[in-house]
Amino acid sequence: MSASARTTAPIIELDHVNQIFPTKRGLVHAVNDVSLTIESGSVLCLVGESGSGKTTTAKMIAGLRPPTSGKMLYNGQDVTTLQGERLASSAARCRLSTRIPTPRSTPSAPSTRPSRRRC
Repeated sequence: MSASARTTAPIIELDHVNQIFPTKRGLVHAVNDVSLTIESGSVLCLVGESGSGKTTTAKMIAGLRPPTSGKMLYNGQDVTTLQGERLASSAARCRLSTRIPTPRSTPSAPSTRPSRRRC
C-alpha cells in the first residue's frame, strides 16, 4: 500500500535500528540498519540464515530489547526510550512465534510454537 493510500499510521515502524552486543572478542553487530513498516492487521515473517538477527529484531519489535540505535514507533509514538509500565503497555498487543525446524515442516503446513515470553 502506498503512503498516499494509507488512512492510518502503521502499527509498527523500525527506522534504521541497530543492535550491537559487546563480547570478549569485540562488538557483534546482530542487527544492522533495519527499517520496516508493519500495517495494522498484517503478519510479518522474518526469514534468514541462523545468526542473521531474526530473533533480535523480533525482540526489539516486541519491546523485550531496546535497539542500540535507530527509532521504533508504535502507533506513531516513538517507543525507543520508553521504560517500565509505558513500554509494557505499548508492547502488550505483540506476540512472537517461532517456527520449529523439523524435516516435516513445509510452507503448506507450518509448525509454530509460541514464545515463552508473551508480550
